Order: sequence, then structure tokens, then C-alpha cells
Amino acid sequence: MKESPATSQPAFTAPPVALTIAGSDCSGGAGIQADLKTFQLLGVHGTSALTCAVSECPGIVESIEALPPEFTASQAALILKHYPVGAIKTGMLLSPAHIEALLPLLSERPAPLVVDPVMIASSGDALVELDAVELISNKLCQLATLITPNLHELAALTGTPLATDEESATAAAKQLTETSGAAVLAKGGHFDNSDEATDLLVLTGGSVIRFTGRRIDGVSTHGTGCTLSAAIAAGLAHGLPVQEAVAKGKKVISTAIRTSHRWQDGENELQALNLLASHH
Repeated sequence: MKESPATSQPAFTAPPVALTIAGSDCSGGAGIQADLKTFQLLGVHGTSALTCAVSECPGIVESIEALPPEFTASQAALILKHYPVGAIKTGMLLSPAHIEALLPLLSERPAPLVVDPVMIASSGDALVELDAVELISNKLCQLATLITPNLHELAALTGTPLATDEESATAAAKQLTETSGAAVLAKGGHFDNSDEATDLLVLTGGSVIRFTGRRIDGVSTHGTGCTLSAAIAAGLAHGLPVQEAVAKGKKVISTAIRTSHRWQDGENELQALNLLASHH
């Protein structure tokens, strides 16, 4: 009598879980889409709570449709209730109502929180309402583990002039660390017409770590802030300390920028970060 072949057992896994709260980018280069791609590539199960849907391509924003704030909060609450979330990141929160709806959930601080204060584009254009800036500064940043502003956002959060050199950027980042109690990664410093781009990480103990890399010209910045903060959140979900998570995130984004995808759109060129290259 033949024996039955042994049945194979499923190979279940339980990777770290991260939650992103942000807007949807139909071009796939920024927002929720960029966050989820980054989580997946870095070995993290990504979950999301959407604040809005944006009809956009790099350099073109046609329209933004907001989701009801209570619906955004219900998405986040459901994930936080049922999943072992190891890190949370926020991106475009859009309006004061969305922030107010999320604050009670985030104030419980169930996991490390990365706040990407998507308020002002690197060009200086406002991306959220003025009241939302005040809430991010006075409420949300106080809950963060790490805040990742660009230089325009750093100036808005601290009420200081736009940093034009490393000294003033460091001073503003230290001020934000002191007022928020969070570490701060000040992004995108092209100081003194240097060929290098410098990001400054100020830890809660006051120490400053410089991350420098060669400035890459002719590359779209679409989605770089989202991807970097998502990569850092993935590192935190894996249990890395802030400094190590930032260092790993910087390596990911540098490679993704350097090897960007490019397509022709008539006489123009579309670009997207190459996350596959950044992972290998």
C-alpha cells in the first residue's frame, strides 16, 4: 500500500508593518504610491490611510479631491487596531480638518512617527492651507519621532528666515528639535554653490550628523521627499535607531535618483525614481 505524499505546509511570514497617511499620486511617483513601493522593497508590509487623490504628473497638478477627514481617520484607526504597526509616517495631510481628525490617534504614539511636513514645495509654493501649517507646527510635530522638512518648511516651522548656509540650517533644525522634542532631518541644502547636497540630522540629544552627496542635476525631484521619509519609516519599523534608519534611507534615495527612469512625452521628458535599483 502506497503512503500518501507529505503535504507541504504554507510558509507564513510576519514582516514589520508600517502605516502611511498621505495623498494618492496617480503618476505613481510620490504620495501613497511611492510610500507603499518603498515599504515593499525594504521588507515592510505597507498599509495606508488616504487624505486625498491628486490628478498629477511630474510638474503638473490638474486637480485635488479631498476625502472626508473622518474617513481618513477611520482608515488609520482600523489599521492601528488590527495590525502590529511598527512605524507611521505622514505626508500630505491637506487640511486642518484632516489633521484634527488624526491627532487623537497619533497622540497615543503607538509606534515611531515620521512627520514629512508636506507644506511647501522646494520651489516655495504652498501645498496646504495656512491653518494647516500652524497645526503641523504646534500639534503634529510635538508627536513626532523624526521631522523631515525641506528648507522652506523648516523656515515655516521655526519662524526663521530661509537658511542660506549650513550654519543657519543647523540652528533652525536645533530650534525645531528643542520645541518639538523630535529629531529633525533638514533636507536639500545646496549651500555656497557647492557641488554637494547636504542633509543635516539633529538628534534629540543635540548632536548633528551631516549626510552629503554629489548634487545630481537634471533630475526631477518628484517624490524624493516621500520616498526618503518612507524609507526611514521602514527602517524604524525594522527596529533601527533614528540615525541608522536615516543613513539607510539616504542610500536608498541617492541610488534611486541617480538611476531614475525616463520616458519621452512629446518634446518633454517624464522621470520617476528607480526604486528597484535602490534596493539591489
